[in-house]
Amino acid sequence: MIKYVDYFCFDDIIRLCEGSKETIRLCSPFVKTSIIERILNCSSVPISLITNINLQSFHRKASDIDALRLLLDNDTSVFNCSTLHAKVYIFDYKTCFVTSANLTPSGLTRNLERGIITDDPYLVNSALSDFSFIINNASVGKITKKTIETITQILKNIPKSERIDYPNFEITALYEDDLSAITKHLNGWKFDVFQEINNLPNESFNTIIVNEIAENLKNKYPNNNNREAKVRQQLQHLRDLGLVEFISPGIYKRLWRKKPNAI
Repeated sequence: MIKYVDYFCFDDIIRLCEGSKETIRLCSPFVKTSIIERILNCSSVPISLITNINLQSFHRKASDIDALRLLLDNDTSVFNCSTLHAKVYIFDYKTCFVTSANLTPSGLTRNLERGIITDDPYLVNSALSDFSFIINNASVGKITKKTIETITQILKNIPKSERIDYPNFEITALYEDDLSAITKHLNGWKFDVFQEINNLPNESFNTIIVNEIAENLKNKYPNNNNREAKVRQQLQHLRDLGLVEFISPGIYKRLWRKKPNAI
């Protein structure tokens, strides 16, 4: 059976959550607290969420860090895929909802969205396989409560953005003048790798640059013989703080910007 769903699909999500007996798997780049509260209130089965941790999304309130904290407080597994765009919701091992709607009030109750709900075994198993593939991918991080608290502290120190009605040009981009709000919560290797990335002329960089960063830190950490691995580890930490995106294997992008007039 395949059911086509358009317009508002919040009732479908809640109905499928209420009917789940074993597990719920959610895959959504943006999540809002009000939606997560409803899902948790109507179901007590284990939940897993794949989302996209992006500091700017939290800063401009497109997604809620409190929603992730609420999930972790309820023993939910939360994974960060920095290239995620899919919205897929799987209930037990028998029903799958593929949609354009995020787990947000606008996505589920206001926007014109489109999707399908299916119990076709082939499609459901395919979605389950894809979900497992994502969470087991080396580029995907598992979020902890400590990570959430660090992000929360960073957000508290970032100045609020001036609202511009039109045109809406990158009004929440983090520039160099704002970076003290971030760096005060970083230390050791994490701080040093962050600073090295900030000094790069381009936003995107590759494995060669990662090795160069490791070499640049040789004098500061002369007794560490695994500097390349250490730098890659810190990139994972910065990714899960919403500061670095893993674009593809060996290709990375910093998620803050140089001043437009910077040399």
